[in-house]
Amino acid sequence: MSIPVRIWRVIRGRWLVAEERTREDQAHAEARHELSQPVRQPATAATAVSSPSHPPPTSWVPAPSPSHRPRDPLAADLALLGAPPACDMPTLDRVYAERLAELQPEAFPPGSPERDRRITQRLALTAAYERLRDAINTTETRFEKLEF
Repeated sequence: MSIPVRIWRVIRGRWLVAEERTREDQAHAEARHELSQPVRQPATAATAVSSPSHPPPTSWVPAPSPSHRPRDPLAADLALLGAPPACDMPTLDRVYAERLAELQPEAFPPGSPERDRRITQRLALTAAYERLRDAINTTETRFEKLEF
């Protein structure tokens, strides 16, 4: 194959890649434009329609404010156990043991509603403790859950 043919193939290949990138960029720009339309449109439709027979659309959710911080997914578990937000494993173990000692479902007769409620609370505490333990001590959890 001659050098001019090779050069032509390289140039043609680069030209095709450039055209493909241009099409991708154009598709991304169109997608951004499409996505921005529904966000603007319901806000104007909600203000324009004020009669009780035409309620504002419920599918539109306003964008969160910039000062809105994401919620901690483990905050509910920490609150359930009564643990401080930034606790270590010894603190978590201590708080978990204290909460389990408070429940004592064995003190109630079998089949009583109070015993069932406390057993349910104990299960919820154990699940919360395991989620927090997995988040705090990832190495230990990883090796505990290995199956041979």
